[in-house]
Amino acid sequence: VVGRIFNVSKQIQFKDITTNLELDSDVYNPKYNLRLEFREPMFTPTSTLAVQIYTIDRFSKELVIVGYAAINLFCVQDTNDAPDSDTLGQAVSLNEGGHQIRLHRITALKLKFEFCPTFVHAPAWSSYTSFRLSQPFSKEDILHIRCMGEKPIVPCASLLVRLIPALKDDNGNQLSMADIPKSQASSYASERCEPIHGEPYIYQELARREIETARNICNLIADDKQVKTFTSDKRRQQFMRTRLTRSSNTSVGLMDFSFVVRLTPMHGARLLIEKAFNLPKTKPAVAVAALCPPANLFYQDRISPDDTTVQWTTGWTSEDSCTLRSPVWNDRLLHFSDQLSKKSVCDISEWRVFAIEIYAMDLKAQAASPQAHTYMHYYLRCSRDYGTNHQIFREGDFVACSGFQLPLFQGRVNVETLTNIMECEGSKSKIGEVIDQALKKRQLRLLDGSHIVVFTADARLQTDLTFLHPPMIVYPHLQGKKGKVIDKSKPLSSILKGEEILANLETRVNAIMMQTIYSTVNST
Repeated sequence: VVGRIFNVSKQIQFKDITTNLELDSDVYNPKYNLRLEFREPMFTPTSTLAVQIYTIDRFSKELVIVGYAAINLFCVQDTNDAPDSDTLGQAVSLNEGGHQIRLHRITALKLKFEFCPTFVHAPAWSSYTSFRLSQPFSKEDILHIRCMGEKPIVPCASLLVRLIPALKDDNGNQLSMADIPKSQASSYASERCEPIHGEPYIYQELARREIETARNICNLIADDKQVKTFTSDKRRQQFMRTRLTRSSNTSVGLMDFSFVVRLTPMHGARLLIEKAFNLPKTKPAVAVAALCPPANLFYQDRISPDDTTVQWTTGWTSEDSCTLRSPVWNDRLLHFSDQLSKKSVCDISEWRVFAIEIYAMDLKAQAASPQAHTYMHYYLRCSRDYGTNHQIFREGDFVACSGFQLPLFQGRVNVETLTNIMECEGSKSKIGEVIDQALKKRQLRLLDGSHIVVFTADARLQTDLTFLHPPMIVYPHLQGKKGKVIDKSKPLSSILKGEEILANLETRVNAIMMQTIYSTVNST
Protein backbone atom coordinates (compact mmCIF):
# COMPACT_ATOMS: atom_id res chain seq x y z
CA VAL A 1 0.00 0.00 0.00
CA VAL A 2 1.34 3.42 -0.93
CA GLY A 3 -0.31 6.76 -0.35
CA ARG A 4 -0.19 10.50 0.16
CA ILE A 5 -2.18 13.10 2.02
CA PHE A 6 -3.66 15.82 -0.20
CA ASN A 7 -6.02 18.70 0.28
CA VAL A 8 -8.89 19.59 -2.02
CA SER A 9 -6.47 21.64 -4.17
CA LYS A 10 -4.30 18.51 -4.59
CA GLN A 11 -1.46 19.99 -2.59
CA ILE A 12 0.63 17.36 -0.83
CA GLN A 13 0.27 17.62 2.94
CA PHE A 14 2.71 14.91 4.01
CA LYS A 15 5.52 12.77 2.69
CA ASP A 16 4.80 9.55 0.78
CA ILE A 17 3.47 6.64 2.81
CA THR A 18 4.61 3.06 2.10
CA THR A 19 3.74 -0.07 4.06
CA ASN A 20 5.49 -3.37 4.63
CA LEU A 21 3.62 -6.66 4.37
CA GLU A 22 3.74 -9.11 7.26
CA LEU A 23 5.24 -12.32 5.89
CA ASP A 24 3.00 -14.63 7.94
CA SER A 25 -0.23 -12.87 6.95
CA ASP A 26 -2.65 -14.31 4.40
CA VAL A 27 -2.12 -12.70 0.99
CA TYR A 28 -5.90 -12.59 0.54
CA ASN A 29 -6.22 -10.78 3.89
CA PRO A 30 -2.84 -9.08 4.24
CA LYS A 31 -1.72 -7.35 7.42
CA TYR A 32 0.45 -4.24 7.35
CA ASN A 33 0.31 -2.90 10.93
CA LEU A 34 1.80 0.40 9.78
CA ARG A 35 1.71 3.07 12.48
CA LEU A 36 2.45 6.68 11.65
CA GLU A 37 2.36 9.83 13.72
CA PHE A 38 1.84 13.26 12.30
CA ARG A 39 3.38 16.24 14.03
CA GLU A 40 2.59 18.85 11.41
CA PRO A 41 1.85 22.32 12.79
CA MET A 42 -1.33 22.50 10.73
CA PHE A 43 -3.38 20.27 8.43
CA THR A 44 -5.96 21.84 6.16
CA PRO A 45 -9.59 20.80 6.85
CA THR A 46 -9.88 18.97 3.51
CA SER A 47 -6.80 16.78 4.10
CA THR A 48 -7.50 13.39 2.54
CA LEU A 49 -5.45 10.21 2.68
CA ALA A 50 -5.44 8.66 -0.81
CA VAL A 51 -3.83 5.23 -1.22
CA GLN A 52 -3.37 2.68 -3.95
CA ILE A 53 -2.75 -1.02 -3.48
CA TYR A 54 -0.32 -2.93 -5.66
CA THR A 55 0.08 -6.67 -6.06
CA ILE A 56 2.05 -9.08 -8.23
CA ASP A 57 0.16 -11.13 -10.77
CA ARG A 58 1.09 -14.67 -9.84
CA PHE A 59 1.70 -16.01 -13.34
CA SER A 60 2.71 -13.00 -15.40
CA LYS A 61 4.75 -11.78 -12.40
CA GLU A 62 3.91 -8.22 -13.40
CA LEU A 63 3.10 -5.40 -11.01
CA VAL A 64 -0.61 -4.53 -11.16
CA ILE A 65 -2.97 -2.20 -9.32
CA VAL A 66 -5.72 -3.78 -7.21
CA GLY A 67 -7.51 -0.52 -6.48
CA TYR A 68 -7.62 2.83 -4.71
CA ALA A 69 -9.06 4.06 -1.42
CA ALA A 70 -9.46 7.41 0.31
CA ILE A 71 -10.47 8.68 3.74
CA ASN A 72 -10.93 12.21 5.03
CA LEU A 73 -8.80 13.05 8.08
CA PHE A 74 -11.33 15.55 9.40
CA CYS A 75 -15.10 15.94 9.60
CA VAL A 76 -17.31 18.98 9.81
CA GLN A 77 -18.00 19.54 13.50
CA ASP A 78 -20.76 17.25 14.89
CA THR A 79 -21.16 15.41 11.57
CA ASN A 80 -19.52 12.59 9.64
CA ASP A 81 -19.22 14.73 6.50
CA ALA A 82 -15.88 15.61 4.94
CA PRO A 83 -15.25 19.36 4.56
CA ASP A 84 -15.64 20.69 1.01
CA SER A 85 -13.25 23.62 1.34
CA ASP A 86 -10.36 24.96 3.38
CA THR A 87 -12.21 28.08 4.46
CA LEU A 88 -10.63 29.59 7.55
CA GLY A 89 -12.62 29.50 10.76
CA GLN A 90 -14.82 26.49 10.01
CA ALA A 91 -15.19 24.03 12.87
CA VAL A 92 -13.79 20.58 12.14
CA SER A 93 -12.81 17.58 14.23
CA LEU A 94 -10.59 14.56 13.71
CA ASN A 95 -12.29 11.68 11.90
CA GLU A 96 -11.47 9.58 14.93
CA GLY A 97 -11.87 5.83 15.18
CA GLY A 98 -11.54 2.70 13.09
CA HIS A 99 -12.71 2.84 9.48
CA GLN A 100 -13.34 0.12 6.92
CA ILE A 101 -13.03 1.85 3.55
CA ARG A 102 -13.75 0.47 0.11
CA LEU A 103 -11.31 -0.06 -2.72
CA HIS A 104 -12.29 1.52 -6.03
CA ARG A 105 -11.11 1.36 -9.62
CA ILE A 106 -10.69 4.04 -12.22
CA THR A 107 -12.52 3.26 -15.42
CA ALA A 108 -12.44 4.07 -19.11
CA LEU A 109 -16.18 4.47 -19.34
CA LYS A 110 -17.72 5.84 -22.51
CA LEU A 111 -16.93 9.52 -22.13
CA LYS A 112 -16.81 11.02 -25.59
CA PHE A 113 -15.73 10.10 -29.07
CA GLU A 114 -12.23 11.27 -29.79
CA PHE A 115 -8.97 9.90 -31.16
CA CYS A 116 -6.88 8.42 -28.39
CA PRO A 117 -3.25 7.59 -29.31
CA THR A 118 -2.57 6.19 -25.84
CA PHE A 119 -4.20 2.85 -26.59
CA VAL A 120 -2.43 0.40 -28.86
CA HIS A 121 -5.49 -0.19 -31.02
CA ALA A 122 -6.89 3.35 -30.82
CA PRO A 123 -7.65 3.76 -34.56
CA ALA A 124 -10.09 0.87 -34.39
CA TRP A 125 -11.42 1.78 -30.95
CA SER A 126 -11.54 5.49 -30.38
CA SER A 127 -14.51 6.02 -28.08
CA TYR A 128 -12.51 5.73 -24.88
CA THR A 129 -10.47 8.61 -23.53
CA SER A 130 -7.02 8.01 -22.11
CA PHE A 131 -6.30 7.85 -18.42
CA ARG A 132 -3.28 7.30 -16.22
CA LEU A 133 -3.55 4.05 -14.32
CA SER A 134 -1.23 5.33 -11.61
CA GLN A 135 -3.50 8.23 -10.60
CA PRO A 136 -6.76 7.66 -8.65
CA PHE A 137 -8.01 11.18 -9.44
CA SER A 138 -8.07 12.75 -12.89
CA LYS A 139 -7.40 16.42 -13.58
CA GLU A 140 -11.14 17.08 -13.67
CA ASP A 141 -11.80 15.32 -10.36
CA ILE A 142 -12.11 17.16 -7.07
CA LEU A 143 -9.93 15.41 -4.54
CA HIS A 144 -12.71 14.43 -2.19
CA ILE A 145 -13.96 11.08 -0.90
CA ARG A 146 -17.29 11.84 -2.59
CA CYS A 147 -15.52 11.68 -5.97
CA MET A 148 -13.87 8.37 -5.06
CA GLY A 149 -17.24 6.94 -4.06
CA GLU A 150 -18.54 7.48 -7.60
CA LYS A 151 -15.95 5.13 -9.09
CA PRO A 152 -16.50 1.36 -9.60
CA ILE A 153 -15.77 -0.74 -6.54
CA VAL A 154 -13.37 -3.64 -6.18
CA PRO A 155 -15.76 -6.40 -5.06
CA CYS A 156 -15.41 -7.61 -1.47
CA ALA A 157 -12.17 -5.66 -0.90
CA SER A 158 -11.56 -3.04 1.75
CA LEU A 159 -8.84 -1.42 3.84
CA LEU A 160 -8.83 -0.98 7.62
CA VAL A 161 -7.56 2.37 8.89
CA ARG A 162 -7.62 3.78 12.43
CA LEU A 163 -7.22 7.48 13.25
CA ILE A 164 -6.53 8.52 16.84
CA PRO A 165 -5.51 11.86 18.35
CA ALA A 166 -1.94 12.27 19.56
CA LEU A 167 -1.67 10.93 23.10
CA LYS A 168 -0.14 13.04 25.86
CA ASP A 169 1.27 12.30 29.28
CA ASP A 170 -0.02 13.78 32.51
CA ASN A 171 2.04 16.92 31.92
CA GLY A 172 0.55 17.51 28.49
CA ASN A 173 3.64 16.41 26.60
CA GLN A 174 3.11 14.44 23.41
CA LEU A 175 4.17 10.82 23.61
CA SER A 176 6.59 9.37 21.10
CA MET A 177 5.44 6.52 18.87
CA ALA A 178 7.40 4.00 20.93
CA ASP A 179 5.39 4.99 24.01
CA ILE A 180 2.00 4.71 22.36
CA PRO A 181 0.40 1.30 23.00
CA LYS A 182 -1.17 -0.59 20.13
CA SER A 183 -4.89 -0.10 19.96
CA GLN A 184 -6.89 -2.87 21.58
CA ALA A 185 -10.11 -1.80 19.87
CA SER A 186 -11.38 -4.17 17.20
CA SER A 187 -14.46 -2.40 15.88
CA TYR A 188 -14.50 -0.44 12.62
CA ALA A 189 -17.10 1.82 11.07
CA SER A 190 -18.16 -0.21 8.04
CA GLU A 191 -21.19 1.67 6.69
CA ARG A 192 -19.33 2.45 3.47
CA CYS A 193 -18.77 -1.28 2.87
CA GLU A 194 -22.36 -2.49 2.87
CA PRO A 195 -22.59 -5.30 0.26
CA ILE A 196 -23.98 -4.21 -3.10
CA HIS A 197 -24.62 -5.85 -6.47
CA GLY A 198 -23.48 -9.49 -6.34
CA GLU A 199 -21.04 -9.08 -3.45
CA PRO A 200 -22.84 -11.44 -1.03
CA TYR A 201 -22.48 -14.24 -3.59
CA ILE A 202 -18.89 -13.32 -4.42
CA TYR A 203 -17.96 -13.39 -0.75
CA GLN A 204 -19.36 -16.92 -0.42
CA GLU A 205 -16.90 -17.99 -3.10
CA LEU A 206 -13.93 -16.06 -1.71
CA ALA A 207 -14.47 -17.46 1.80
CA ARG A 208 -13.56 -20.92 0.48
CA ARG A 209 -10.04 -19.91 -0.51
CA GLU A 210 -7.18 -21.60 1.28
CA ILE A 211 -4.82 -19.42 3.31
CA GLU A 212 -1.56 -18.61 1.57
CA THR A 213 1.11 -16.66 3.40
CA ALA A 214 3.16 -13.88 1.89
CA ARG A 215 6.23 -15.90 2.83
CA ASN A 216 5.19 -18.73 0.50
CA ILE A 217 4.16 -16.35 -2.26
CA CYS A 218 7.69 -14.93 -2.33
CA ASN A 219 8.92 -18.24 -3.68
CA LEU A 220 6.24 -18.28 -6.38
CA ILE A 221 6.91 -14.83 -7.84
CA ALA A 222 10.73 -14.97 -7.55
CA ASP A 223 13.05 -16.69 -9.98
CA ASP A 224 15.48 -19.42 -8.88
CA LYS A 225 18.34 -16.97 -8.42
CA GLN A 226 16.24 -14.67 -6.23
CA VAL A 227 14.95 -17.55 -4.11
CA LYS A 228 18.53 -18.44 -3.16
CA THR A 229 18.93 -14.99 -1.60
CA PHE A 230 16.03 -15.55 0.83
CA THR A 231 18.29 -16.35 3.74
CA SER A 232 16.32 -14.23 6.20
CA ASP A 233 12.95 -12.55 6.64
CA LYS A 234 14.64 -9.19 6.22
CA ARG A 235 15.71 -10.19 2.71
CA ARG A 236 12.23 -11.43 1.90
CA GLN A 237 10.80 -8.12 3.07
CA GLN A 238 13.26 -6.23 0.91
CA PHE A 239 12.38 -8.40 -2.08
CA MET A 240 8.66 -7.76 -1.58
CA ARG A 241 9.19 -4.02 -1.20
CA THR A 242 11.27 -3.90 -4.39
CA ARG A 243 8.80 -5.97 -6.41
CA LEU A 244 5.84 -3.91 -5.21
CA THR A 245 7.41 -0.57 -6.06
CA ARG A 246 6.50 1.10 -9.34
CA SER A 247 9.42 2.49 -11.30
CA SER A 248 9.20 6.14 -12.23
CA ASN A 249 7.77 6.98 -15.66
CA THR A 250 6.38 3.46 -16.11
CA SER A 251 2.74 2.55 -16.46
CA VAL A 252 1.14 -0.19 -14.39
CA GLY A 253 -1.81 -2.26 -15.50
CA LEU A 254 -4.97 -3.07 -13.59
CA MET A 255 -5.59 -6.42 -11.97
CA ASP A 256 -7.71 -8.72 -14.12
CA PHE A 257 -11.08 -9.39 -12.50
CA SER A 258 -11.91 -12.35 -14.74
CA PHE A 259 -10.70 -14.79 -12.11
CA VAL A 260 -12.38 -13.40 -9.00
CA VAL A 261 -15.15 -16.01 -8.92
CA ARG A 262 -15.91 -19.18 -10.82
CA LEU A 263 -18.88 -19.35 -13.15
CA THR A 264 -22.06 -20.82 -11.70
CA PRO A 265 -25.20 -21.60 -13.72
CA MET A 266 -27.43 -19.88 -11.14
CA HIS A 267 -25.73 -16.49 -11.59
CA GLY A 268 -24.51 -16.85 -15.15
CA ALA A 269 -22.88 -14.28 -17.41
CA ARG A 270 -23.73 -10.85 -18.79
CA LEU A 271 -23.16 -9.76 -22.35
CA LEU A 272 -23.12 -6.18 -23.62
CA ILE A 273 -23.18 -5.80 -27.40
CA GLU A 274 -22.18 -2.20 -27.81
CA LYS A 275 -21.56 -1.34 -31.44
CA ALA A 276 -20.79 -2.54 -34.93
CA PHE A 277 -18.81 -0.87 -37.71
CA ASN A 278 -19.27 -0.79 -41.46
CA LEU A 279 -22.24 -3.14 -41.94
CA PRO A 280 -23.17 -3.98 -45.55
CA LYS A 281 -26.78 -2.76 -45.44
CA THR A 282 -28.07 0.74 -44.72
CA LYS A 283 -30.98 -0.42 -42.59
CA PRO A 284 -31.62 -0.46 -38.83
CA ALA A 285 -29.61 -3.30 -37.32
CA VAL A 286 -30.30 -5.57 -34.34
CA ALA A 287 -27.72 -7.91 -32.80
CA VAL A 288 -28.90 -11.37 -31.69
CA ALA A 289 -26.77 -13.46 -29.31
CA ALA A 290 -27.25 -17.22 -29.04
CA LEU A 291 -25.56 -19.30 -26.37
CA CYS A 292 -23.81 -22.31 -27.93
CA PRO A 293 -24.42 -25.00 -26.86
CA PRO A 294 -27.36 -25.49 -26.96
CA ALA A 295 -27.42 -23.30 -30.12
CA ASN A 296 -31.18 -23.70 -30.43
CA LEU A 297 -31.38 -20.80 -32.86
CA PHE A 298 -29.47 -22.84 -35.42
CA TYR A 299 -30.36 -26.47 -34.61
CA GLN A 300 -34.09 -26.22 -33.96
CA ASP A 301 -36.90 -25.33 -36.34
CA ARG A 302 -38.66 -23.09 -33.86
CA ILE A 303 -37.62 -21.15 -30.77
CA SER A 304 -39.82 -20.88 -27.69
CA PRO A 305 -40.34 -17.41 -26.18
CA ASP A 306 -39.22 -18.99 -22.89
CA ASP A 307 -35.81 -19.88 -24.34
CA THR A 308 -33.37 -17.53 -22.59
CA THR A 309 -30.38 -18.78 -24.57
CA VAL A 310 -31.39 -16.43 -27.41
CA GLN A 311 -31.51 -12.67 -26.69
CA TRP A 312 -31.10 -9.50 -28.71
CA THR A 313 -30.48 -5.78 -28.43
CA THR A 314 -33.65 -3.74 -28.00
CA GLY A 315 -32.63 -0.21 -28.88
CA TRP A 316 -30.02 2.31 -29.93
CA THR A 317 -28.37 5.35 -28.45
CA SER A 318 -29.47 8.79 -29.61
CA GLU A 319 -25.90 9.88 -30.37
CA ASP A 320 -25.07 11.23 -33.82
CA SER A 321 -22.39 8.56 -34.09
CA CYS A 322 -25.12 5.91 -34.25
CA THR A 323 -25.64 5.38 -37.98
CA LEU A 324 -27.38 2.76 -40.10
CA ARG A 325 -24.12 1.06 -41.06
CA SER A 326 -22.34 1.65 -37.76
CA PRO A 327 -25.03 1.25 -35.08
CA VAL A 328 -24.43 1.97 -31.39
CA TRP A 329 -26.84 -0.02 -29.27
CA ASN A 330 -28.09 1.01 -25.85
CA ASP A 331 -26.49 -0.33 -22.71
CA ARG A 332 -29.06 -3.05 -21.98
CA LEU A 333 -27.25 -6.09 -20.64
CA LEU A 334 -28.14 -9.54 -21.95
CA HIS A 335 -28.17 -11.91 -18.99
CA PHE A 336 -27.63 -15.62 -19.59
CA SER A 337 -28.12 -17.87 -16.57
CA ASP A 338 -29.50 -21.21 -15.38
CA GLN A 339 -29.04 -22.83 -18.78
CA LEU A 340 -25.31 -22.13 -18.93
CA SER A 341 -24.78 -25.68 -17.71
CA LYS A 342 -26.99 -28.60 -16.78
CA LYS A 343 -24.15 -30.09 -14.77
CA SER A 344 -22.00 -29.02 -11.88
CA VAL A 345 -19.60 -26.23 -12.81
CA CYS A 346 -16.67 -28.47 -11.89
CA ASP A 347 -17.86 -31.02 -14.47
CA ILE A 348 -18.24 -28.61 -17.39
CA SER A 349 -16.42 -30.18 -20.34
CA GLU A 350 -17.78 -28.20 -23.28
CA TRP A 351 -16.13 -25.01 -24.46
CA ARG A 352 -18.91 -22.47 -24.87
CA VAL A 353 -19.28 -19.60 -27.31
CA PHE A 354 -21.75 -16.93 -28.28
CA ALA A 355 -22.83 -16.88 -31.89
CA ILE A 356 -23.87 -13.31 -32.71
CA GLU A 357 -25.93 -12.46 -35.77
CA ILE A 358 -26.74 -8.93 -36.93
CA TYR A 359 -30.14 -8.61 -38.54
CA ALA A 360 -31.13 -5.89 -41.01
CA MET A 361 -34.66 -4.54 -40.52
CA ASP A 362 -36.96 -4.12 -43.54
CA LEU A 363 -39.60 -1.88 -42.02
CA LYS A 364 -41.85 -1.87 -45.08
CA ALA A 365 -41.96 -5.66 -45.38
CA GLN A 366 -42.04 -6.05 -41.59
CA ALA A 367 -39.21 -8.58 -41.83
CA ALA A 368 -35.62 -9.09 -40.69
CA SER A 369 -32.75 -10.98 -42.28
CA PRO A 370 -29.20 -11.76 -41.08
CA GLN A 371 -26.59 -9.62 -42.79
CA ALA A 372 -23.51 -10.50 -40.72
CA HIS A 373 -22.36 -12.73 -37.88
CA THR A 374 -19.41 -13.65 -35.67
CA TYR A 375 -18.30 -16.23 -33.12
CA MET A 376 -17.13 -15.29 -29.65
CA HIS A 377 -15.70 -17.45 -26.88
CA TYR A 378 -16.25 -16.09 -23.37
CA TYR A 379 -15.13 -18.94 -21.13
CA LEU A 380 -11.73 -19.06 -19.48
CA ARG A 381 -10.86 -22.59 -18.38
CA CYS A 382 -7.85 -22.73 -16.13
CA SER A 383 -6.07 -25.14 -13.87
CA ARG A 384 -2.81 -25.36 -11.99
CA ASP A 385 -1.25 -27.19 -14.95
CA TYR A 386 -2.06 -24.64 -17.64
CA GLY A 387 1.03 -22.50 -17.07
CA THR A 388 1.62 -18.81 -17.34
CA ASN A 389 -0.97 -18.10 -20.02
CA HIS A 390 -3.84 -18.79 -17.66
CA GLN A 391 -3.76 -16.56 -14.61
CA ILE A 392 -5.69 -18.37 -11.92
CA PHE A 393 -4.97 -19.90 -8.59
CA ARG A 394 -7.10 -23.06 -8.78
CA GLU A 395 -9.12 -25.13 -11.19
CA GLY A 396 -12.38 -23.78 -12.47
CA ASP A 397 -14.36 -22.10 -15.22
CA PHE A 398 -14.59 -18.33 -15.46
CA VAL A 399 -16.19 -15.62 -17.56
CA ALA A 400 -13.83 -13.10 -19.13
CA CYS A 401 -14.35 -9.65 -17.60
CA SER A 402 -13.26 -7.84 -20.71
CA GLY A 403 -14.17 -6.34 -24.05
CA PHE A 404 -13.62 -7.89 -27.46
CA GLN A 405 -13.44 -6.48 -30.95
CA LEU A 406 -14.49 -9.28 -33.30
CA PRO A 407 -14.41 -9.59 -37.10
CA LEU A 408 -17.70 -10.00 -38.94
CA PHE A 409 -18.59 -12.56 -41.58
CA GLN A 410 -21.25 -12.40 -44.27
CA GLY A 411 -24.79 -13.66 -43.78
CA ARG A 412 -26.00 -16.27 -41.29
CA VAL A 413 -24.00 -18.45 -38.95
CA ASN A 414 -22.53 -21.45 -40.72
CA VAL A 415 -23.78 -24.50 -38.81
CA GLU A 416 -20.83 -26.73 -39.73
CA THR A 417 -18.35 -24.09 -38.59
CA LEU A 418 -20.30 -23.53 -35.37
CA THR A 419 -20.35 -27.27 -34.68
CA ASN A 420 -16.60 -27.50 -35.16
CA ILE A 421 -16.06 -24.53 -32.83
CA MET A 422 -18.19 -26.08 -30.09
CA GLU A 423 -16.20 -29.31 -30.42
CA CYS A 424 -12.93 -27.50 -29.76
CA GLU A 425 -11.27 -28.16 -26.41
CA GLY A 426 -11.47 -24.50 -25.50
CA SER A 427 -8.29 -22.97 -26.83
CA LYS A 428 -8.70 -19.62 -28.57
CA SER A 429 -6.01 -20.66 -31.03
CA LYS A 430 -7.94 -23.83 -31.93
CA ILE A 431 -11.12 -21.84 -32.47
CA GLY A 432 -9.09 -19.50 -34.66
CA GLU A 433 -7.87 -22.50 -36.67
CA VAL A 434 -11.48 -23.60 -37.25
CA ILE A 435 -12.37 -20.12 -38.51
CA ASP A 436 -9.30 -19.98 -40.77
CA GLN A 437 -10.19 -23.37 -42.25
CA ALA A 438 -13.78 -22.27 -42.83
CA LEU A 439 -12.51 -19.20 -44.67
CA LYS A 440 -10.28 -21.35 -46.88
CA LYS A 441 -13.23 -23.66 -47.68
CA ARG A 442 -15.37 -20.58 -48.32
CA GLN A 443 -17.84 -21.64 -45.66
CA LEU A 444 -17.26 -18.17 -44.25
CA ARG A 445 -16.70 -14.93 -46.10
CA LEU A 446 -15.06 -12.08 -44.24
CA LEU A 447 -16.72 -8.66 -44.27
CA ASP A 448 -13.71 -6.47 -44.94
CA GLY A 449 -13.57 -3.36 -42.81
CA SER A 450 -16.32 -4.54 -40.44
CA HIS A 451 -16.25 -5.53 -36.79
CA ILE A 452 -18.37 -5.63 -33.65
CA VAL A 453 -17.51 -4.67 -30.05
CA VAL A 454 -18.78 -6.85 -27.21
CA PHE A 455 -18.19 -6.94 -23.43
CA THR A 456 -18.66 -9.88 -21.06
CA ALA A 457 -18.50 -10.41 -17.30
CA ASP A 458 -19.70 -12.68 -14.56
CA ALA A 459 -23.20 -11.52 -13.60
CA ARG A 460 -22.11 -10.97 -10.00
CA LEU A 461 -19.55 -8.32 -10.91
CA GLN A 462 -20.37 -4.64 -11.19
CA THR A 463 -21.03 -3.78 -14.81
CA ASP A 464 -18.58 -0.86 -14.89
CA LEU A 465 -15.66 -3.21 -14.27
CA THR A 466 -15.91 -4.51 -17.82
CA PHE A 467 -14.90 -1.09 -19.15
CA LEU A 468 -11.60 -0.93 -17.28
CA HIS A 469 -9.62 -1.90 -20.37
CA PRO A 470 -9.99 -1.11 -24.07
CA PRO A 471 -11.42 -4.06 -26.01
CA MET A 472 -9.03 -6.78 -27.09
CA ILE A 473 -8.74 -7.22 -30.86
CA VAL A 474 -9.55 -10.88 -31.50
CA TYR A 475 -8.01 -12.50 -34.59
CA PRO A 476 -6.10 -9.36 -35.61
CA HIS A 477 -5.01 -11.00 -38.87
CA LEU A 478 -8.65 -10.76 -39.96
CA GLN A 479 -8.88 -7.09 -39.01
CA GLY A 480 -6.15 -5.51 -41.11
CA LYS A 481 -5.73 -2.07 -42.63
CA LYS A 482 -9.06 -2.31 -44.37
CA GLY A 483 -10.65 -2.34 -40.93
CA LYS A 484 -9.77 1.31 -40.49
CA VAL A 485 -11.96 2.38 -43.43
CA ILE A 486 -15.49 3.09 -42.24
CA ASP A 487 -17.97 3.82 -45.01
CA LYS A 488 -20.23 6.76 -44.27
CA SER A 489 -23.95 6.31 -43.76
CA LYS A 490 -26.89 8.34 -42.52
CA PRO A 491 -27.65 8.68 -38.81
CA LEU A 492 -30.25 6.25 -37.55
CA SER A 493 -32.50 9.19 -36.69
CA SER A 494 -32.79 10.01 -40.42
CA ILE A 495 -35.31 7.20 -40.97
CA LEU A 496 -37.72 8.52 -38.34
CA LYS A 497 -40.89 9.76 -39.99
CA GLY A 498 -42.49 13.04 -39.00
CA GLU A 499 -42.69 13.29 -35.22
CA GLU A 500 -41.80 9.64 -34.66
CA ILE A 501 -39.39 9.18 -31.77
CA LEU A 502 -36.69 6.58 -31.34
CA ALA A 503 -38.73 4.67 -28.77
CA ASN A 504 -41.50 4.09 -31.34
CA LEU A 505 -38.99 2.72 -33.83
CA GLU A 506 -37.59 0.40 -31.18
CA THR A 507 -41.08 -0.93 -30.42
CA ARG A 508 -41.71 -1.66 -34.11
CA VAL A 509 -38.35 -3.35 -34.53
CA ASN A 510 -38.78 -5.47 -31.39
CA ALA A 511 -42.12 -6.76 -32.72
CA ILE A 512 -40.43 -7.73 -35.99
CA MET A 513 -37.66 -9.53 -34.12
CA MET A 514 -40.11 -11.50 -32.00
CA GLN A 515 -41.92 -12.56 -35.15
CA THR A 516 -38.63 -13.48 -36.83
CA ILE A 517 -37.09 -15.44 -33.95
CA TYR A 518 -40.13 -17.13 -32.42
CA SER A 519 -42.64 -17.63 -35.24
CA THR A 520 -40.65 -18.65 -38.28
CA VAL A 521 -38.66 -21.68 -39.30
CA ASN A 522 -34.95 -20.99 -38.98
CA SER A 523 -33.11 -22.18 -42.06
CA THR A 524 -29.32 -22.40 -42.21
